Amino acid sequence: MAVVWASRILGRPLPERVAGIDLMMGMLAQGDAGGYRVYCLGATPEVLHAVVSRIRREYPGITIAGSQHGYFKEADEARVAADIEAARADILLIAMTSPRKERFLSRWSRSLAVPVCHGVGGSFDVFAGYVQRAPERWQRMGPRMALPRQAGAAASVEALLHHEFGVPRDGCGSSRAAAARAHQTDGLARPST
Repeated sequence: MAVVWASRILGRPLPERVAGIDLMMGMLAQGDAGGYRVYCLGATPEVLHAVVSRIRREYPGITIAGSQHGYFKEADEARVAADIEAARADILLIAMTSPRKERFLSRWSRSLAVPVCHGVGGSFDVFAGYVQRAPERWQRMGPRMALPRQAGAAASVEALLHHEFGVPRDGCGSSRAAAARAHQTDGLARPST
């Protein structure tokens, strides 16, 4: 959702929404064909076990480099990060809540040495068969279905864009003039120094 909102605020809307689970499935298919090493981080121990088992069964070309449930304490983060680094994974799939996964990556991504880190949200629960995907009709409706629940996330996206690229904080989606100026320059509005 955040990527969709950011693309609209910056005046470069994405051609379509790609659900996290669809992106994850594509990564697994590529990983199967390319012999990638995948590390799975997050969810409950039960869900994580089901995810790892299904990946091994359906994607035999993938090596599970490691796994760790998401219910570890902040004091254990250094150990978890060291385990991920030692695993030499090509892909890190992170099924932890926001903003916990973003904070974890902010603190540890440089030391993890993983080329691709992908926050998959609740995709592990769906992939493991514990939760059903939303009906296709709801999926097509995209952000409108989640608007009340995601209103705070929209404000966070806008604040990040303001901080990183100088997009004015007029309310989500109302920064068209700044986006137009950015499009006329190098594609990104940057704060003046």
